[in-house]
Amino acid sequence: MLAAALIFIATLVLVIWQPRGLGIGWSALGGAALALATGVIQWHDIPVVWHIIWDATFTFVGLIIISLVLDEAGFFHWAALHVARWGGGRGRLSVSADRAAGRGDRGVFRQRRRGA
Repeated sequence: MLAAALIFIATLVLVIWQPRGLGIGWSALGGAALALATGVIQWHDIPVVWHIIWDATFTFVGLIIISLVLDEAGFFHWAALHVARWGGGRGRLSVSADRAAGRGDRGVFRQRRRGA
């Protein structure tokens, strides 16, 4: 259990810190390889876990791709400038404008349960 926690923390630190431009995929792959090498997980565990999380994984990868494309296109810079302009230099109004923009994002990405 301790080994799993240490591997997780080390992988998370590498994913967030990205030393020397190390991509998040390489950090995650290293963490997975280390978990396999130390016996924290076994090869037969992979299909079981994949069956449980495949849909969330593809959603997360899709959101990362969308985020990278929007960042490259300058969308986040543009949106930040507009939210700051809506705030007009007033702190409380800026926070309200930021929250309103966040609610707009949530409305776009909200997944509704069908049949519920």
